[in-house]
Amino acid sequence: MKELIRNTRFLILWIAQLASGLGNTMAVFIISWLIFDLTGSEAAMGKIWFFYMSAFIISLILVGPYIDKIQKKYIMVLSEWGRAISFLLLVLFISIDQLSIMIMYIIVILVGLLEPIFKPASRAYLSEIVDKRYLIKANSILESTLQITMIIGPSLGGLLLLTFSPLILLILLISFLSIAGSFIILLEPIELKRDSLSNSWFLDFKIGLKFFKDFPLFMYMIIFVFFLNFSAGAIQPLLLPYVLKHLKGTPEQYGFLTSSLALGMLIGALILTIKKEHRNLKHLMFGSIIFSGLCLSAIGFSAFFVISLILIILYGFFISIFNINNTTLYQVNPPVKLRGRVMAVRSLVSKAGIPFGALIGGYISESVGVNNLFIILGLIMVFTCIAGWFLPVFDNLKTSSYKL
Repeated sequence: MKELIRNTRFLILWIAQLASGLGNTMAVFIISWLIFDLTGSEAAMGKIWFFYMSAFIISLILVGPYIDKIQKKYIMVLSEWGRAISFLLLVLFISIDQLSIMIMYIIVILVGLLEPIFKPASRAYLSEIVDKRYLIKANSILESTLQITMIIGPSLGGLLLLTFSPLILLILLISFLSIAGSFIILLEPIELKRDSLSNSWFLDFKIGLKFFKDFPLFMYMIIFVFFLNFSAGAIQPLLLPYVLKHLKGTPEQYGFLTSSLALGMLIGALILTIKKEHRNLKHLMFGSIIFSGLCLSAIGFSAFFVISLILIILYGFFISIFNINNTTLYQVNPPVKLRGRVMAVRSLVSKAGIPFGALIGGYISESVGVNNLFIILGLIMVFTCIAGWFLPVFDNLKTSSYKL
């Protein structure tokens, strides 16, 4: 921890993550609220996240290969300030009382194009400014910070929405995104590797894909995460109808439930900052997904808010354990000159499951009920993990070392 605290660039990135995370979580809250308020439809909730994640994937395809060719600080600044401008447009349309579902789709697409370039750039930047010995702690600190903002953001958003108009909430999240971009400007640029400047877009993307061909474990891992994200993709947009329709709850309870998901992820991240490396990464990572799937299915059976609250904390806890260890694997193993491109390809393939999960989940939810959908999604996670457990390629994870 002392080494990380002495690292000025890490501290700046940490503060920027804090401001960015608060803006992001408030954005998720206000978008969900505005869409459900406009339509009252679970299918519309699924559609909005489908458009968002589709734009997310398109952005990774177009920008991903260039992450190692452009100063990563400028990529992060574009993401933060660009989203601030997008939400400023939303403020304008609300102010003149011209907000419509079509405008919401356009704004969400703009945000979806800008947001995904931040994380691969920031994590690739992090891997170059922090010693490998401290990467797991650095990742855990950033994830902990992200989860703290996700605890504060929805609850604060719910309170602000009860007291003020959505405009106040939007102005606040615009301020946070602007602050994040301003801090990132202070970061020192990282020297670009010579060979990362000489390739075409197609060749750069092909080089990123070649890493997965050369290391089958990582190829199977992103396919595995694709199916997990298919289930996870439907959860976020359907939490609001789950609370309002199934639990007969209130907007405040929706905020608390969203915050509890982040609280569980925070607990998982904090434990990884103080716990020694696990002796068997396969047991740790696959076991965490099995338990998270069981918790998600149990949420579908729950009819009481307090029980759902406890279960979603546990769900977030187990998801966090998997995510942090998975990210560290990708930071340690690819060569430095390929790290940004590998991160982008990883995000592209693994997150492709989210928009389909959101879109299909929204329609299925209206047919079978949002609680039954959660039961199905949890079981998909469990059975996918059990199938992956017996694949020989994952036996390479039977070690405590992240360097494979």
